[in-house]
Amino acid sequence: MQQTQKYKLNLIESSDPFLPDALNQNTQKLENALSAAIEEHRAETDARLTVLEGHKIYFGFFKGGSGTHHIPLPFAPKAVICSTTNGSGYTYVSTKAKEHANFHLVEDGFEATNMEDKTFVAFC
Repeated sequence: MQQTQKYKLNLIESSDPFLPDALNQNTQKLENALSAAIEEHRAETDARLTVLEGHKIYFGFFKGGSGTHHIPLPFAPKAVICSTTNGSGYTYVSTKAKEHANFHLVEDGFEATNMEDKTFVAFC
Protein backbone atom coordinates (compact mmCIF):
# COMPACT_ATOMS: atom_id res chain seq x y z
CA MET A 1 0.00 0.00 0.00
CA GLN A 2 1.28 3.44 -0.92
CA GLN A 3 0.51 6.85 0.60
CA THR A 4 -0.11 10.26 -0.86
CA GLN A 5 2.92 12.50 -0.74
CA LYS A 6 1.48 15.55 0.99
CA TYR A 7 -1.06 14.20 3.52
CA LYS A 8 0.11 10.60 3.80
CA LEU A 9 -3.34 9.17 3.08
CA ASN A 10 -3.46 5.52 2.21
CA LEU A 11 -3.72 4.61 -1.46
CA ILE A 12 -5.30 1.25 -1.95
CA GLU A 13 -3.79 -0.69 -4.81
CA SER A 14 -5.62 -3.29 -6.83
CA SER A 15 -3.41 -6.03 -5.41
CA ASP A 16 -4.22 -5.10 -1.78
CA PRO A 17 -6.78 -7.17 0.09
CA PHE A 18 -9.94 -5.17 0.62
CA LEU A 19 -9.93 -4.40 4.32
CA PRO A 20 -11.52 -1.37 5.98
CA ASP A 21 -8.39 -0.53 7.98
CA ALA A 22 -6.80 1.70 5.32
CA LEU A 23 -10.05 3.61 4.72
CA ASN A 24 -10.61 4.01 8.45
CA GLN A 25 -7.09 5.40 8.88
CA ASN A 26 -7.74 7.92 6.08
CA THR A 27 -11.04 8.93 7.67
CA GLN A 28 -9.40 9.44 11.07
CA LYS A 29 -6.59 11.56 9.58
CA LEU A 30 -9.13 13.73 7.74
CA GLU A 31 -11.26 14.16 10.84
CA ASN A 32 -8.26 15.17 12.95
CA ALA A 33 -7.11 17.69 10.33
CA LEU A 34 -10.60 19.18 9.96
CA SER A 35 -11.07 19.43 13.73
CA ALA A 36 -7.77 21.27 14.10
CA ALA A 37 -8.63 23.68 11.27
CA ILE A 38 -12.09 24.39 12.70
CA GLU A 39 -10.68 25.09 16.17
CA GLU A 40 -8.06 27.45 14.73
CA HIS A 41 -10.72 29.28 12.72
CA ARG A 42 -13.01 29.49 15.78
CA ALA A 43 -10.21 31.02 17.86
CA GLU A 44 -9.48 33.61 15.15
CA THR A 45 -13.19 34.45 14.84
CA ASP A 46 -13.56 34.85 18.62
CA ALA A 47 -10.57 37.22 18.67
CA ARG A 48 -12.08 39.33 15.87
CA LEU A 49 -15.46 39.47 17.59
CA THR A 50 -13.83 40.63 20.80
CA VAL A 51 -12.23 43.53 18.91
CA LEU A 52 -15.44 44.41 17.05
CA GLU A 53 -17.53 44.36 20.22
CA GLY A 54 -15.26 47.07 21.60
CA HIS A 55 -16.35 49.45 18.81
CA LYS A 56 -19.79 50.92 19.00
CA ILE A 57 -21.77 53.38 16.93
CA TYR A 58 -24.97 55.13 17.95
CA PHE A 59 -27.29 57.35 15.90
CA GLY A 60 -29.83 59.72 17.31
CA PHE A 61 -31.60 63.06 17.47
CA PHE A 62 -31.85 65.63 20.19
CA LYS A 63 -34.11 68.61 20.69
CA GLY A 64 -31.96 71.69 21.10
CA GLY A 65 -32.65 75.08 22.58
CA SER A 66 -31.09 77.47 25.03
CA GLY A 67 -29.11 76.14 27.95
CA THR A 68 -27.15 72.92 28.30
CA HIS A 69 -28.73 69.62 27.33
CA HIS A 70 -27.35 66.26 28.43
CA ILE A 71 -27.68 63.56 25.76
CA PRO A 72 -27.12 60.13 27.37
CA LEU A 73 -25.52 57.29 25.41
CA PRO A 74 -25.07 53.61 26.31
CA PHE A 75 -21.27 54.08 26.27
CA ALA A 76 -18.57 56.71 26.77
CA PRO A 77 -18.13 58.26 23.31
CA LYS A 78 -14.74 58.89 21.73
CA ALA A 79 -16.21 61.15 19.04
CA VAL A 80 -19.58 62.69 18.20
CA ILE A 81 -20.66 64.31 14.95
CA CYS A 82 -23.73 66.58 15.06
CA SER A 83 -25.53 68.06 12.10
CA THR A 84 -28.49 70.40 11.91
CA THR A 85 -31.84 68.90 11.03
CA ASN A 86 -33.06 71.90 9.03
CA GLY A 87 -30.51 71.56 6.23
CA SER A 88 -28.54 74.72 7.04
CA GLY A 89 -25.36 72.70 6.61
CA TYR A 90 -23.65 73.19 9.96
CA THR A 91 -21.82 70.12 11.17
CA TYR A 92 -19.99 69.92 14.48
CA VAL A 93 -17.40 67.37 15.55
CA SER A 94 -16.17 66.77 19.06
CA THR A 95 -13.54 64.28 20.19
CA LYS A 96 -11.63 63.68 23.40
CA ALA A 97 -8.67 65.50 21.85
CA LYS A 98 -10.57 68.46 20.37
CA GLU A 99 -13.95 69.49 21.67
CA HIS A 100 -16.30 71.89 19.98
CA ALA A 101 -17.25 75.07 21.83
CA ASN A 102 -20.98 74.19 21.88
CA PHE A 103 -20.76 70.57 22.93
CA HIS A 104 -18.41 68.32 24.82
CA LEU A 105 -18.14 64.64 25.62
CA VAL A 106 -18.94 63.26 29.05
CA GLU A 107 -18.57 59.76 30.48
CA ASP A 108 -22.14 58.70 29.66
CA GLY A 109 -22.80 60.74 26.50
CA PHE A 110 -22.34 64.38 25.56
CA GLU A 111 -23.66 67.81 26.46
CA ALA A 112 -24.81 70.44 23.98
CA THR A 113 -25.16 74.10 24.88
CA ASN A 114 -27.37 76.60 23.02
CA MET A 115 -27.72 74.41 19.94
CA GLU A 116 -30.71 73.91 17.68
CA ASP A 117 -32.20 70.48 16.94
CA LYS A 118 -29.52 68.05 15.77
CA THR A 119 -29.05 64.58 14.47
CA PHE A 120 -25.89 62.91 15.70
CA VAL A 121 -23.69 59.89 15.36
CA ALA A 122 -21.47 58.84 18.27
CA PHE A 123 -18.51 56.47 18.12
CA CYS A 124 -16.78 54.41 20.75
